[in-house]
Amino acid sequence: MISNKESFYSDSGYNIGKINLFFKNGKVRFVSVTGYNLIRTELFNKIDSLGNFTEGTFVIEPSGYKGLVKMVFENGAALYEVEKPVRDWQGHETTETTKYSLSAKIFGVDEETLEEDRREWITSIANEIRGGYFSEGGLVVEASKYIDLKKELIQYLQDHPEVIYDQQTRDAVNTFLNE
Repeated sequence: MISNKESFYSDSGYNIGKINLFFKNGKVRFVSVTGYNLIRTELFNKIDSLGNFTEGTFVIEPSGYKGLVKMVFENGAALYEVEKPVRDWQGHETTETTKYSLSAKIFGVDEETLEEDRREWITSIANEIRGGYFSEGGLVVEASKYIDLKKELIQYLQDHPEVIYDQQTRDAVNTFLNE
């Protein structure tokens, strides 16, 4: 039962945070670790492990940055810490770094959404290549599975070129995945 303001929970969007207000209609105001106030009806509890994911598992996000899992939740969400370069006002990475606590869905935790996970991982890379930023959080994979995932995504992109219609961007994503 969800009734504790001191515990961390995950919502269906894989945001992680704490409850700060209960409503009579059963909804709660949920404050995510990134500072968003969200109204939710369904939250998921923290658990000790989900497959190989436990506190202390090393993960990698689509950008290639490595993080460390701090908590795992029953819906397949993970709270992790990652250190990333600070960007200057033009969006260029500097030599300074900042540690972030982010929430993400564990890649492939649900077989039914594996196709969606592949597409999200690939489009996240494409967004960065087009001049955007990698999303904060989103998806993470166990670090020990990262090389195999990259190979899988290269093949997936070859089999599904419609994921990225622009040939130049698709080639750049392949280059990134082959690094």
